[in-house]
Amino acid sequence: MVATSGRDSGDPGGIGQLIVRYRRVGSTMEVASDLALQGAPHGTVVLADWQSAGRGRLGRSWSAAPGSSLLTSWIFRTSNDHETLSAVSPLISLAVARAMRRIAPEAPVAFKWPNDVLIDGRKAAGILLISRSSPEGMVVIAGIGVNLRADAIPSGVEGSSISEWSPGITTDRMLREVSVSLGSAWNSFEQHRCLADMDLDAIHELMTWRGDVVTVTTGADGVVGIATGIGSDGSLLLQVENSPEITRLYVGEIVRGPRPARSGG
Repeated sequence: MVATSGRDSGDPGGIGQLIVRYRRVGSTMEVASDLALQGAPHGTVVLADWQSAGRGRLGRSWSAAPGSSLLTSWIFRTSNDHETLSAVSPLISLAVARAMRRIAPEAPVAFKWPNDVLIDGRKAAGILLISRSSPEGMVVIAGIGVNLRADAIPSGVEGSSISEWSPGITTDRMLREVSVSLGSAWNSFEQHRCLADMDLDAIHELMTWRGDVVTVTTGADGVVGIATGIGSDGSLLLQVENSPEITRLYVGEIVRGPRPARSGG
């Protein structure tokens, strides 16, 4: 396994300026976590052509054919406290969506809470966050995967890729665009410690199923209601039937429509 590091034309504030490249790793998130413990600077990105033990949400495995995806994990350092970090996931999703729209302006890009980016209703990118405290503040590791080609999509999975709308897309181009978007997004988070009004407006413009009845599953339980939007703290705002208050959810799996009734027996 060979690693190289170098400078690229990422965000002037440091996002994407230091790139650690691997041909193959088990998980870019594990590598980034180790580098963060060793003092890697804010904005460092771990990039791999292929990973054999990538992680998705809820412990799912995440792998892709070599070169078919942008496989990255980013190190963010912040003095903001842990209570503000729930805003980071939708904000990073927005940054990825903006990068994809710059590359493919005609692509029907959408945001699916809490951290998926869709094209034409199919998953094209996913984000996974882990965080830990340090003597200097919080460290956030953001795993970002973007399907560049169709062979990034596992068999039997309904997914999409950016190449459907931008056939000549390259890993380096996608990395540059994501770097720029993440730089702006992180500056907004540091300034506001939440989702700023302009970010919320952009998220709501892209949000799938807003105004629709959805079911959000958290463990064995499910909550049904109308998805009214996203809160400034990154929560999903749900209007539950017969409840005068808006319910805020911070984790869960969302599907459109009411939860199917269980069969008897």
